[in-house]
Amino acid sequence: MHREDPHLHLRDAMTNFLTSKIVEEDLLMKLLDDLPQRWEKFSNVALLQNSAFNKPHWKEYISIEFWLVVSSALGVNTLARIGEIIGEKRESTVEVLVGDDDWVIRRENGIDYGYNLTKCMFSTGNINERRRMGEVGQRGEIVVDLFSGIGYYSLPMLVAGKVAEIHCCEWNENAIKALNWNLKRNKVENLCKIHEGDNRITVAGLKGVANRVILGLLPNVEHAFDLGLACLVDSGGILHIHGIAPTNNYDEWIAEKLDELRDIEPTKTIVEHSRIRVKSYAPHWDHIVLDVLVSSKKKRVMAFEDSVDINALLVSGGVDLTKFEFHQCWNTMNAIDKIREFSPDILLLDHFIPPIKGLEVLNLVNQNVEEAELNRPRKIIGISSSNSANQDMLYAGADSAIVKFKLAEHEVWRA
Repeated sequence: MHREDPHLHLRDAMTNFLTSKIVEEDLLMKLLDDLPQRWEKFSNVALLQNSAFNKPHWKEYISIEFWLVVSSALGVNTLARIGEIIGEKRESTVEVLVGDDDWVIRRENGIDYGYNLTKCMFSTGNINERRRMGEVGQRGEIVVDLFSGIGYYSLPMLVAGKVAEIHCCEWNENAIKALNWNLKRNKVENLCKIHEGDNRITVAGLKGVANRVILGLLPNVEHAFDLGLACLVDSGGILHIHGIAPTNNYDEWIAEKLDELRDIEPTKTIVEHSRIRVKSYAPHWDHIVLDVLVSSKKKRVMAFEDSVDINALLVSGGVDLTKFEFHQCWNTMNAIDKIREFSPDILLLDHFIPPIKGLEVLNLVNQNVEEAELNRPRKIIGISSSNSANQDMLYAGADSAIVKFKLAEHEVWRA
């Protein structure tokens, strides 16, 4: 029965091979104790770890004959050893030890992934995340995969049959070749458009098209946050952000990423949707995926007006106030404190309002902004019934002014 154990099978084969080379007993045991305990096997391929047979005491025995013994013991026609993933294009340095062709096909969750073993990477540890991507895509969605590779995360979405289309961005020509093959092999080529080249250039045509964006690059993908946000439709969507976080402190890493995103797009509401541990990346570090929900932030409108219901005025004029958070103050008492607390994007100021006029409120706003005591509203609009009073507002620094009964016609409601 022990013959069915591949580790024992390899040990027996190596014992016979090394004995034929007249290896001394002590050295023989040393070598046998150093046989690899882990390797990856799929299809007709065995993939050894980088450390396998790499110590100096193996050197004099390594040969074509040696590798043929190993491949035969493992029951494969192709034997390879993992190298490092190098360069900006994430290229593999796998070394083929036995076999004439480095093209391999992995079947995972009903999906075929074909690629050149020595030219493209594939992480088996990401299997659950690939499966999850097949589950999260929603019917009719447009997806942008900014670092698609051979289709690691796009293929599960496409094969699941829910999303309408995926835009795959990739600049490694070997990965693009594999991606094209994989799309055809899995019969989803009509649902995917490949954008070849640097995504900092190719993404220009994808602004505002996506409901979901995949940022699947390790160890760092922060440099593409602006691209991911730009791809989302105006109403927002989901970002799937891959990264390396401290095993015992995801919270700090996540807070940092959310802050970076908010700095790039302050007009959106950006919050954590979920966090997924993918695998251990290194001692005390995990590969995680942060799913971020991005949504349109309602603009905050504050009106200082003592006689006219501005909310009703705007609604009657055809303004859709569901897009805004609205608050009216019927006097200017403690105006600066109220502005500071509400933090409006749009500030509407009537002139003739007690106890202090709108012009005086504007002057106080300017003073407090200059002293860094207040964040200036993005738009300050004078809304007096008097054209001369509105003109005074403009001189004092208002962005625009309009007679209040024409306020619904202002372009700010359509911006």
